[in-house]
Amino acid sequence: MIVVEIKEQIDEEEWDNLLLSSESSLFYQSSDYHKLVQKYLDVQLYYIIAYQGGKLMGGLPIMITSNNDVGNVGNSLPFYGSNGTIAIDSSLSEKETEAIHNEIITSLNKIISEKCIAYTIVSNPFEVQQQDWLKDNFEYNFTDYRIGQITLLPEMSDDIGGDLLKMYHDPRPRNIRKAVKSDVKIEFSSDLVDLKFLCKVHQDNIKAIGGISKEWRFFELINELIPKKHYKVWIAKIDGKKVAGLLAFYFNKTVEYYTPATIHEFRNLQPSALIIHEAMINAVQQGYKNWNWGGTWITQKGVYNFKKKWAATEMRYNYYTKVIDMSILNQSKDYFLDKYPYFYVVSFDNLNKNE
Repeated sequence: MIVVEIKEQIDEEEWDNLLLSSESSLFYQSSDYHKLVQKYLDVQLYYIIAYQGGKLMGGLPIMITSNNDVGNVGNSLPFYGSNGTIAIDSSLSEKETEAIHNEIITSLNKIISEKCIAYTIVSNPFEVQQQDWLKDNFEYNFTDYRIGQITLLPEMSDDIGGDLLKMYHDPRPRNIRKAVKSDVKIEFSSDLVDLKFLCKVHQDNIKAIGGISKEWRFFELINELIPKKHYKVWIAKIDGKKVAGLLAFYFNKTVEYYTPATIHEFRNLQPSALIIHEAMINAVQQGYKNWNWGGTWITQKGVYNFKKKWAATEMRYNYYTKVIDMSILNQSKDYFLDKYPYFYVVSFDNLNKNE
């Protein structure tokens, strides 16, 4: 018998053990990441939890942001790159998995109808069968997608650095050799001072292109809430001076390429290329199998090609959106960005006005 409960607090160890039963689960599904995003965005977090025989067999996290003007919006999950789909114990049969999926979605629909005007599930690029199941069984009325790009890491060898170099496409090997020739040195830490450096350079980089950068509070919360084993700040130095950085998250079998940053005047020396190469070597040494570059818009051809040259494989993932109150389509893109920051409401292409 399947017992489903809706909780605001869970046994974190039990939840993460559920995730670790499958090699496809990601850091975004972990209890630590949920705490980080919930606190940073100041939103409500719920879990739909399914037990069978007293054992946790599946679950779905939901975050809901409030808007007293139009209505609340829910995501699994919000924020950058968050794949928050249903977690399932990998030992279950196909029939048992479908039964748990059905029970979770039934409870989800109840929450949506009571609390939200729109809700989106963001699928996991590794979970192709679950994506197909959601496509056929979740009552959505809008869809969207991103191009996931993932480098499948090789097995450990005596020359893992050389093996990786052979995988990359030109000009990545040349970029790496240039950084080495320029005497770029790479190290990693989880120190607050390095998070501060990364944040500052990241904000400078994003400001230069007119984008929206992550605030210092987010990086500060990483230091407060995320165990050191789950993240590294990679730093590139030239003559002892920090010139580039990368924040990477680590969970299960996958490394998340999360926030890169390079001081502009040092970009031609390719410090970020050497950071990525050294971080991939370390990932293989630590037993990781996947380097997840995150999602790419179909219009981001430059970003897509950058990742592809690191031997990234394309793995699409989907957004399944259920809009309860269609009147929200009369709102503008700017309204959504202002009232539902970091949440996905619906593709802007579906709005009745886009000014």
